[in-house]
Amino acid sequence: MTPTSLPHTTRRQNSPIEAQPFPSPAPPYEANDPANVKLEYLSLTVTKLIRDEYANLFAHICSIHNQNVAIITALSKLNPTLAVRSWLNRDDVIAYHSGEAFAVSTCEPIKPDIVHWNHKYGDSCWTDVPVEYNNKTYFAPLGTYELQYNSTKIPCDQIPVNVYRQADGTWTSPIGHANVMQIDRALTQLNFDTLPTFSSASIYQPQWTRLVVSTS
Repeated sequence: MTPTSLPHTTRRQNSPIEAQPFPSPAPPYEANDPANVKLEYLSLTVTKLIRDEYANLFAHICSIHNQNVAIITALSKLNPTLAVRSWLNRDDVIAYHSGEAFAVSTCEPIKPDIVHWNHKYGDSCWTDVPVEYNNKTYFAPLGTYELQYNSTKIPCDQIPVNVYRQADGTWTSPIGHANVMQIDRALTQLNFDTLPTFSSASIYQPQWTRLVVSTS
């Protein structure tokens, strides 16, 4: 019986892969390297610009804040409610003087049943706008949505022209359509989509970017 021959391998005749050795690594930090100098200059320049802009912005904000404090302080002596509403940025509160402080209360919002924009209610005409709610009659002074219990009767030929906005967003008055210019108070946001282009030379050495592998 002939023994089974063991498998054997043959060496491929292809030439081995030859690669250029990597150069010796550079020191971890070189202060005089051109790339480091450029990056440090860029960092210092950007930092200075940011600090200067922050200082200007902070001074401007402080000036506006001090002006607002002075205006609200003066307004509080004439109308505490308007002063507190301006300071709190809320229109659903009322306030009155209480010694050296203000007593503040929250208003209750309602949905009126009928609003008489023509200032007529019953057989009389009124200085303020009559409002019916929950079987009671209130009056809203012009330019506000606050309700009060009393108003002054006036001759019907002296009714002021009252312009108001309807549910569909249009403006109207007792004599017809009203042209109202609305001022947009939204801030304009700058667009920074355009990116800067850097034209500095490559910071990498050519030998680090080439790896030659040859086979035959």
